[in-house]
Formats: sequence, structure tokens, C-alpha cells
Amino acid sequence: MIKDTFKSLRLDSLDVMKFLCSVLVLAIHTRPFYPYSTIADLYISQGLCRFAVPLFFAASGFLLFSKVEKEKGLMSADNRKLLATYVWRLVKLYVTWAAVYYIYFIQSWAFSGKLTKTFIVEQIRLFFFEAAHYHFWYILATIYALFPVYLLSFLRRKIQFLIILILWPISSLQYTYSWTGLCADQFLWVQANCDALSNTLLRAIPLILVGVLSIDGHKEHSHSHWARRSLLWIVAYFTELTLAYYLSSERIHFEYLLSCPFLIYNLFCWIVTSQLRFNHKTLPSILRFCSEWIYCSHPLIILILELFFLLTGFTRFAVVLGVCFFTGIGYAFAKVRRS
Repeated sequence: MIKDTFKSLRLDSLDVMKFLCSVLVLAIHTRPFYPYSTIADLYISQGLCRFAVPLFFAASGFLLFSKVEKEKGLMSADNRKLLATYVWRLVKLYVTWAAVYYIYFIQSWAFSGKLTKTFIVEQIRLFFFEAAHYHFWYILATIYALFPVYLLSFLRRKIQFLIILILWPISSLQYTYSWTGLCADQFLWVQANCDALSNTLLRAIPLILVGVLSIDGHKEHSHSHWARRSLLWIVAYFTELTLAYYLSSERIHFEYLLSCPFLIYNLFCWIVTSQLRFNHKTLPSILRFCSEWIYCSHPLIILILELFFLLTGFTRFAVVLGVCFFTGIGYAFAKVRRS
């Protein structure tokens, strides 16, 4: 009975969350407020919008590992099949969209004489160790992270929390607080030479574990209680953002604040305890596939639009979002009909 309620209520809220997060990622890459106000850009593009990818990671942990039956054990065929199926879906998504971007770029690469043996080898390295295109780092890191998180999911929640407390501060020192010089050179070397490993170890694993912790954690309090806790952590997050901005000479990567995983945990628990239900049964699927389209296609749509139009600021964001949304609706209906 509890599982039926969970499926009918909470997955709808996660589909809405994914759709909104895909729009926030688009806003990160178009920075609609940057031409008008650096402060608005800071608090919206570098602050609010940066909730998106950590929430995506948490959703992956929650959706996959809530289905893992721990009583069957680590080596259970059912559990391993569940993991393999989820990872294979991500691999297909990554390979398919990487091919789309390669097809788009190959003509310009050939025309400019870039298609040398060295260049092709470098593209293969990027495909496996960084990302086929810059925004695919999240998908690649998730693919690599799910296997170790599967092992960690069988540990006690206190140990999982401890792992987050160890890994996330390193991530924060590596990115947000790099100006302090406190991050070990070894981690900076890994970031420079194998960004996918750095993304997996320091970003994907701790944030996916946030989703794993929320599987049982969200049951501890009511929806209104999670709302109050989320509000407090939002205040803490933006306070830290403000301090990091004014103390740092390198004003980038503010999404890796120390308070981020705590905010995401509370915010995610608030989302999954919502009582959102759609009367239209296919609407959650449409939102899910539309968010997938917006996330994967928006850099390509930006490139195509820039061939014909000079767009800046909020106009750029609105036009790209409009094109992404309406083409995404078509993509979503095609995927729903197919499934």
C-alpha cells in the first residue's frame, strides 16, 4: 500500500522537478540577467539555477536505489539487473546525443582541417574522460558513479553521510574555494587530466548519496516540516554565496558551496513528500521526456540560432527556451507514443 501511494504521488512531483531543473540549466548557459545586473546574475544564474544539477543527481539516487531490494543482498541478480538497466539507459542517451553533436560539428571540423589522427584521438579521450560536449559531464559522471554508489547503498546511513562529509568539502575546496589554495595538488591534477573522474568522485557520488539518504530520510518529517527546513538552508546557502562572492577573486563555480548537499537533501525531501498528482496519466511522462530534450538539445539549439540571430540577455533565454519547449513537446509525444 505504501509503495502504491509512493508511485502515484511522488513520481509526479519529481517529473515536475526535472522539467524545472532542465529550464534552470538552460538559464545557466544563457545567463539571461548578466547584461543587466551582475548581482541578479549572481543570485539567479549562479545561485538559484545551480540547484538544478545537484537535484538531478539526488533524483537518480532516489529513483534507482528506492527499487533496490537490500534484503536480497549485494549480489542479487534482480538488483544487478536493475542497476545494469538504469546504467544502460543512460549510456544509450549519452551515445545517441554525442552522435548528434558529432554530426553537427563534423562538417566544420573537416572544413577547418581539424580531422587529423591526433584530433580524433583527443575526441575519443574527451568522450570517455571529460564529456562529448560540455553539458554531458553530468550524464557521464552519473554513469561512472552509479556502480560505486550501488556498493555504498548497502552500508549504514551514518557511513553514507560520513562519505558525503568527506568528499563534498574537497569538491568545495577544488571549485568554490580554490582561491584559498587549500585543495591538494593531486585533486587539481585529476581535474585537469581526467575531469570525469573528478566529477564522479567529488560531485556525482556525494550528491547521488543525498538521494539515497532521502529514501528513508523523507519519512522522518512532514511536508511542512521539510519546507521550513528547506527555507532555513536556502537562507544559509545564499548567505554563503554572498560571502564567497565578496571574498573570492575567482568568481566562478559557486554551485559547490559547503552548504549545497544539506540544502539539496532538505529540498529534495520536501519535493518527494509533496502530494502532487496529475489527472492526466501521460503528463508526467511528457514532462520527463521534455526535460530530457531541453537538457540534451539546448546547446545545439543555441548554436543553430546564433547562425541566424544575434541574441543576448533575457531575449536569448526566452527564444531558446521557446524553441526547446515546442520541439521538446514533439519529442515527448513521440517517445510516449513509442513506449
